[in-house]
Amino acid sequence: MDPADDYLPAIDDLKPETFHDDNAGAAEGLDDSIETTNPGKAVWLIACTVSMGGFLFGYDTGVISAVLVSLGTDLGQALSSNDQELITSITSGGALIGAVLAGMTSDKYGRKLAIYVGCAVFFVGTALQATAFSLAQMVVGRLVVGFGVGEAAMIVPLYIGEMAPARFRGRLIVFDNICVTFGQLIAYALGAAFTDVHQGWRYTIAIGAVPAIALAATMPLCPETPRQLISHRHDDEAKRVIRKIFPQATEQQVVNKIRVVRHSIEEVAASVSDKSLWWQMKQLLTVGANLRALATACSIMAVSQLGGFNTLMYYSATLFSLVGFNQATAVSIVVGATNFVFGFPNFAFIDRFGRRSMLLITVLGMSLSLVVVAIAFHWIPVNSDLSVTGPHEMTWASILLLVALIVYIAFYSAGVAPISWVGTEFLPLEVRALGTMLNTVTCWGCNIIISSTFLSMMKAMTPSGVFAFYAGICFLGWLFVIFCYAEVHNMPLESVREIYTHGFGVKHAKRLQRELQEARANEQTILARTLDPHRLQASAVGSSPDSSALAYCGNFPAILSEAELNLQIGSGLSAVATENQIVHVSLSQHTPTTMAHSPFARELQVACLAVQRASIVTKTMLAEADKGSTDKADASPVTIADFASQAILISAIRHNFPSDKFVGEESASALRNDPALADRVWQLVSTTQLHDTESEEIVAAPSSLEEMLSIIDLGGSGEGARHTRTWIMDPIDGTASFIQGRQYAVSVALIENGEQKVGVVGYPNLHFHTTAVHEDTVDQNGYGIMLSAVRGHGAYKRPMSKERLQPAVKVYNVLARTDTGQPDLVFAESMESPYIDQRLHQVVRERLGVTKPITDLWSMQAKYAALVVGGCNVMVRIPRSPEYRAYAWDHAGGMLVFEESGGMITDLDGQPFNYGQGRTLADNLGLVAAFPEIHSRVLELAREIRERHTGEGMKDNTQ
Repeated sequence: MDPADDYLPAIDDLKPETFHDDNAGAAEGLDDSIETTNPGKAVWLIACTVSMGGFLFGYDTGVISAVLVSLGTDLGQALSSNDQELITSITSGGALIGAVLAGMTSDKYGRKLAIYVGCAVFFVGTALQATAFSLAQMVVGRLVVGFGVGEAAMIVPLYIGEMAPARFRGRLIVFDNICVTFGQLIAYALGAAFTDVHQGWRYTIAIGAVPAIALAATMPLCPETPRQLISHRHDDEAKRVIRKIFPQATEQQVVNKIRVVRHSIEEVAASVSDKSLWWQMKQLLTVGANLRALATACSIMAVSQLGGFNTLMYYSATLFSLVGFNQATAVSIVVGATNFVFGFPNFAFIDRFGRRSMLLITVLGMSLSLVVVAIAFHWIPVNSDLSVTGPHEMTWASILLLVALIVYIAFYSAGVAPISWVGTEFLPLEVRALGTMLNTVTCWGCNIIISSTFLSMMKAMTPSGVFAFYAGICFLGWLFVIFCYAEVHNMPLESVREIYTHGFGVKHAKRLQRELQEARANEQTILARTLDPHRLQASAVGSSPDSSALAYCGNFPAILSEAELNLQIGSGLSAVATENQIVHVSLSQHTPTTMAHSPFARELQVACLAVQRASIVTKTMLAEADKGSTDKADASPVTIADFASQAILISAIRHNFPSDKFVGEESASALRNDPALADRVWQLVSTTQLHDTESEEIVAAPSSLEEMLSIIDLGGSGEGARHTRTWIMDPIDGTASFIQGRQYAVSVALIENGEQKVGVVGYPNLHFHTTAVHEDTVDQNGYGIMLSAVRGHGAYKRPMSKERLQPAVKVYNVLARTDTGQPDLVFAESMESPYIDQRLHQVVRERLGVTKPITDLWSMQAKYAALVVGGCNVMVRIPRSPEYRAYAWDHAGGMLVFEESGGMITDLDGQPFNYGQGRTLADNLGLVAAFPEIHSRVLELAREIRERHTGEGMKDNTQ
């Protein structure tokens, strides 16, 4: 995202439920470069047109303030306080129903149709109100308009979000919100203009039909959103719409955008396809972190609604008339104007100072302002029936009350108003929709309460008592912020969700903020020292609130090689550079933003901690002369470290996801037959811990030896299935090389519907700054590195330690080329593998003209590391026997990491790998891993050579 184009990240967070992130698919190797082209004027015209719906929303919620003081007996009777409350609150009830119905039906029937329906509902409701001569008709009209208000609040931002280019989405959604407050302001102004006109309130209401008619008349010029069209398989029409949005895009970019949007649709569908509403509710209310996040969101929303603001939106004219203002409807304009004006700077303040800081200031300001309002009312003589004792004129107390209310509105608009809508983004994707619905119910439910009780409370408690009561609610909200609202300013979502695993996490968040600030400071210092500003010209190529990326174009000092650049930049940065070429430097944070926005953020965190703990166990055993090695039935070795690692991996994941299934390489039968060996494994598992209490609480270890054995068997007996969530793991990949003190790995991957979703691999013997992976070049002093990936969100690496998870660095791979521009290929191989036909591999390399020596590694996962961070760029696996199928755990995790780092992997038939067939990759024969530019060439060559030599290869296999 270009910082010049979308100035504030918080803008996109205003209503996170209202649009879908169609750019997530770009991280999976899908080209979304169309987003870098300039959009056409059509985008702005469409946004302006549809935002009339936001104007309608604001107008119909604001117009009632002037109407209530002008009705008199025009409805056939003088309205009581209860009647006025019913007229006011019924709209909020209708809005609640309208929002829910719109959310439930718009995916099926389309956004445009929902907007047409909204226009019709607004028109009918307006007509019913404007022609009302009875209380019943007015109430029905207000209810119908409420349906339209709820629909507009839900659909208009959704439509704009799906139509807008990513870098302009924020400001366009903000424009809709500004239209809402502008509609309220115009409603107050017209209410004042028609105050002295006979039955002028009818004209004020009737004018609301004009924008409804205008919106309905202009909607035919607006297309359906691309996302909606693609979800209903109207790709050709979606292409036409995308061309309007991006007129400068190439045809290929349009096609690629279709793929990106479809990927996003499928990813969201997969995350909830097998999740019932009951399951989602259970996850929300029984998982502590989810419940606390939901409680935080709904509590702030409740404060925003119960703190008294909407009493001013609905009853300001009534209130100002009560305290002595002769032109009460005109004075009410001040309320709308203040709300409108202070709606602009709040985004800048939020992004600069953070949500918690803004809430601490503004919610306390709201409370103190309402205290002043209560004091002012004490000096205004109001009877219990809301009549005024003595002269009905403006006094110093009236002026004080008006000023205090202006200050109150300013605090509200600058703080709690926008922040109340951003809390549900902290929930995992699979329960976010339900959490959003509950937050919306909280909003309109509290709105109903406040609008239906205000006048009655004024009579029962006196105006001073009522506003003191609202001040008390705001004060309680301020206390809630102090003790329960963690600061998440510029913090990735994965870290935010981690916060809620530590209670409400206020102290934990402060610690994370300090670490983030220190990391940023260190990265800037390292960058300044490493790159010569006199020789490099910097240009921004991307930014986000959580990470930065800079491209430095120019020549590097001759003494600074690519490896040296990586070494000097250190663990806080990743770089890819060669002399006279572009260098990409990524300034990392505690957790990568793209990872944190994934629907598997919690799974990633747990998997990373589990792999780190298991890797430390294996590294501890590495120094032992006696590793407790035995031979399995297939003659492959297994050590007590294998058993301990599998116990730790499954225990940690099972503790957090108890309904998930497991497939692991080891079973506990050998341990049950050898109590002494079992005791050694239990000793290792029970005594090796992370030096971070909070991390240890997440990765709970087995509580007894018997539980440990049972946990190990969960993996050993696991078969996995295509339609279940299954974790596939290899506690030590490359046990033979582990015993020799060489390269090995600890891996785990989450499988859904046969596809890898999360992959984490620990390499305890691999240096963080490794640029070439070798068996004997090991990290003697540290705990190695971890590679991780979430499908669609890139690949990352981080150093491992006994502490909490270290900052992660994005891995960005490009195909190396020779001076002549040809691919400079380096193969990752396993020369000692009895299952692979090395003769055919040699032919493949010769046909490709490979001159570089191979990288020979025993561990399969280590070969993936060589592809991702070790300088290799091709791996071919042609089996000796056509019946051979690889074990799933040998590839799960590492394969996903390579794909997310920019690679491409298929079997020899060009098919993707299916991990839903049990313990082996039963549907896939062989493997070709390479960068996309050369994958098809390598695949074609490998297939040709295998087919040509099949007879000879099978003959050799029988010998």
